Amino acid sequence: MPIVFQFKNRTLVPVDVSGLTPARCQGLALEEIGQIPVQQGNRSVPSRELFEISGTSDDERQVWRGNCGGIKSIGAELTRGHVLVEGDAGMNLGADMRGGEIEVTGNTSDNTGLEMREGRIRIHGHAGNNLGGARPGSRRGMTGGEILVHGNAGCHTGLRQRRGLIAIAGNAGDETGNGMIAGTILIGGAVGAGFGSSMKRGSILLLAPGSMAPTATNFRRTMTGFPVFIRLLLRYLRNLNFPLPEMDANALFHIYRGDSLELGLGEILCRTQR
Repeated sequence: MPIVFQFKNRTLVPVDVSGLTPARCQGLALEEIGQIPVQQGNRSVPSRELFEISGTSDDERQVWRGNCGGIKSIGAELTRGHVLVEGDAGMNLGADMRGGEIEVTGNTSDNTGLEMREGRIRIHGHAGNNLGGARPGSRRGMTGGEILVHGNAGCHTGLRQRRGLIAIAGNAGDETGNGMIAGTILIGGAVGAGFGSSMKRGSILLLAPGSMAPTATNFRRTMTGFPVFIRLLLRYLRNLNFPLPEMDANALFHIYRGDSLELGLGEILCRTQR
């Protein structure tokens, strides 16, 4: 049975729960977990003041309930175990994550999967800005793992992404894949302006028929086809019950290489309109 954190109130002051990881709570009595401090604004308070805590800590599973849109850093630095958020989650969900799995039934705020290394995050709603991205001044965003978003994502998705997979069933905002170093970003819907700018390596895959080509002149179209890795990736995602647009065996993709002002080894694959 998992530990259940039921948020008692709605708050306009963000609450940081980065200390309440499954590994930290495992084996502790509920009274001990209730004494672990969380940060509410500029004050530190015992977690029992803000959450009703129930269940057991025998395994590394957590459930978060209530209006958690203002709860920051759920699952931050997660190394193993499973975290379920029933509803919305606040900023920095899964930041610096190194293993395990996080599932959110609602939406997440900015910086989900910030500089994560391993593990999987699945969001059944929408994600905010800087999904799988980097901190200000940091050289790398996510360096491994998977982020699956069933809805839309904001701007700067995959900022300076180094490795790993980001899959978005809906739309993605401006500057998606900005400064991308490696890894894969898949988008089922539309994408905003400036996608792929300054990318060095990696792949951005646009699945919507008639997808917009990169507007920057430092990308050049090299070929049209249906690369094998796309078939394998789509099969993998379907096995995870990830929603994808319909696609038959005759689908084709225009393939662009760039950014020529960087290494020029990145690729943007845009599905053609047939």
